[in-house]
Amino acid sequence: MNNPDPAIAVIFACLLTAFGLFFVFFVIRSIFFGELFNPFQDAFKSLATRRNGSFISSGGAPRVYFTANNYNFVVKGRSAQGSRVLTVSSMWPRPTFRLRVFHDKWTPGIKSFIGMQDIEIGSPDFDRQFVIQSNQMDEMLAVLSVDVQQQITTAGGDISLTINGGKIELQSVKQSFTEKEVFELVNRFVSLHTGMLHAVFAVPAMEMKVTRLENATCMVCGEVIENQRVDCVGCNTPHHKDCWQYLGVCSTYACGQKQYSEVVEPMEHPERFRITE
Repeated sequence: MNNPDPAIAVIFACLLTAFGLFFVFFVIRSIFFGELFNPFQDAFKSLATRRNGSFISSGGAPRVYFTANNYNFVVKGRSAQGSRVLTVSSMWPRPTFRLRVFHDKWTPGIKSFIGMQDIEIGSPDFDRQFVIQSNQMDEMLAVLSVDVQQQITTAGGDISLTINGGKIELQSVKQSFTEKEVFELVNRFVSLHTGMLHAVFAVPAMEMKVTRLENATCMVCGEVIENQRVDCVGCNTPHHKDCWQYLGVCSTYACGQKQYSEVVEPMEHPERFRITE
């Protein structure tokens, strides 16, 4: 019986070693980045299926994109200091409005020393549990209704709500999330988003726009706007809808806003009031 060529044996052994090292590296990388046997990833995949959205994962950070009530939503997951961070976000139609609500972990003395803003809205339980910061009192009081307060309080985890720069975001931090908890938090945010938009725009904004409906002049063509009027969400400058779509941006110098609100008769079509890009 002929002995095998030593050179071939060495090459074969090197290939096996390289394959083994690659396999070990792949397993360690997958476990390290949370891409193998990860219930968090599975929960996001299930969410994408149930919401008819799309699932993306990179470096162990899953994302889901879906649409509800004519708005786009983004769900993000990541790990931080041994905990899971779940964030749900969408568009907020008033870019100048800022609001931050987060758990109160500071003593009154420390908050006073560092000059931390903490607004009290007259709800003892909510005021005690959360720090509230905002730049517009009227809009803040409108969005933080009793129902919204209840939704935030019962969301679970280290919860925070932020509105800034035309974006609204709800974040929860916990040791882990089950598939059910991910789905429930996303549903809660969609409901919050809808309710808060109605609180801001359903009555006050519609009444304000109706009082300005007559004799409004389009800043693009210079003609009186008799129908299909839209207003810039940044500076409220009126335009014909066709003129806005032709220009693609607010006509006011240095405004730069690309979002508008449609002005409709509130008694006839209250459901048509919306923000679009």
